Amino acid sequence: MPLADWRARLAGLVGDGDLARLLPAGPERALPLAVSAPGADTGAARIALPAGWEAGAYAARGVEYPVGRTPRAALPASAWRIDGGALLLQATAAGAPRRPGLPAEGDSAALLYAAIGGAVKRGRPVGLEELRDAALADAAARYSTDRPRRVHADLAAPAPDSTGAARAGWPADWRPGASAALWVEYPVGRAPAAALPRARWRALPEGLALRGLAAGAKARLHYALPHALDAARDTIPAADSEAVLAWAAARLCDRLAAATAGDTDAAIGADAVDRSGPSARWRRLAEDGRARYRSLLGLSGRPAPAFAAAAPRRARRGARTA
Repeated sequence: MPLADWRARLAGLVGDGDLARLLPAGPERALPLAVSAPGADTGAARIALPAGWEAGAYAARGVEYPVGRTPRAALPASAWRIDGGALLLQATAAGAPRRPGLPAEGDSAALLYAAIGGAVKRGRPVGLEELRDAALADAAARYSTDRPRRVHADLAAPAPDSTGAARAGWPADWRPGASAALWVEYPVGRAPAAALPRARWRALPEGLALRGLAAGAKARLHYALPHALDAARDTIPAADSEAVLAWAAARLCDRLAAATAGDTDAAIGADAVDRSGPSARWRRLAEDGRARYRSLLGLSGRPAPAFAAAAPRRARRGARTA
């Protein structure tokens, strides 16, 4: 499967808007706004924001009002919030009595914000693909531990050295520290396959030491390699792609749990104890992802739990993200 398809499927589990929380923000900017008429039911003006907010390309820092004061004046956090691609701002309708500290229809304000990752390309923050690629690489490494890629290569035994061992070099795709010799087939071609006794071969840093083989004799090394999952190659079996995606999503959820530690749910009062805030929910999603991985690979003996693609609710504390 092409890497772009892996990224797209992973984005269906952990979306851009949430993943953008893991990217650093660039310099603060100010977006001038004209306060529109507030809704009769909510008392909030809904002001459309430029493309990119729904994809998490920007992080809101505050709302300046009134504009131009020194030091800069800011609306309280309770008077505004980001809702998808719009700013919801508590305001007073034209002709109605003004509410202290809040703007009125027609007033000027400014949204203070920063580009996530410091740059935005096609409405998305630069850096999201790198985050997903790192999670996919981690998942491929985990999968390589549980389901290594088993391959074989034929080796011609060189003339024995003074110790009586024929020292053959490793195959071209051998990766020191990541590959593992499993067994040696000799003689080659028998049915069932014949295994060279373990006492007659030994894995060395520079290659395989074989004993009891004549010069030129063919032996077949069966060995394990880590899986590849990058722009050049994908060796993950299609049947196991869902499991690998579950592990990659779990790793992203782990990072989001760490990034939102200490955040509280917007629906919970400031003096309440939040035992189910964003960080706790991301941790639960990470646990679900790992459990799903193990179940799909038959490592747990339990049915695979569903991995909820729905993201935790937005946090109240700290920088606000779209």
